[in-house]
Amino acid sequence: MMVQNLDAACAKLGAKLGASGNKDTENSITKALGVLEEQGVYALFLYLIARESGKFVLDLLRFMEERCEFRNGQQLYQKWITTRGKLEEAESKAKSRGNQSERDEARKEVDDAKKVANESREAFFKALTDHAEDLDNLLFTRDLLHRALVYARYHAKAAQAGGAKTP
Repeated sequence: MMVQNLDAACAKLGAKLGASGNKDTENSITKALGVLEEQGVYALFLYLIARESGKFVLDLLRFMEERCEFRNGQQLYQKWITTRGKLEEAESKAKSRGNQSERDEARKEVDDAKKVANESREAFFKALTDHAEDLDNLLFTRDLLHRALVYARYHAKAAQAGGAKTP
């Protein structure tokens, strides 16, 4: 078994998340860190998706897959994003339909797209819930994400103070 330096992995992720070095990034990271500390991993992802437009989600999922034995997170999230896009497209098309027959067809397309989007959303959050079933995995994940977000916040602050991005 290969020994991993998890602190270095957290630092690398933190550098990536905090790389922009702007105040908005620092605020987003600080708020995400607060949600993680107070509410946990599941709430962190809900927050990032609902309030931060999915900012950092893929990076955090990739990290969890590499370091925390989380399975298929990126794939499930990408599928959900894709199905949400298809739903928005169907809703947009439905608004431009003219006669009753076209509107009925458009409503069916929207309903079908909603069903698929909801199923993919549920699959993503079920994966997070399943990961939380193993308390050791959950606590390990929470601790690593916490450390990475702390490092990200410091990288964002350092970039602001130094006027340049950190490595």
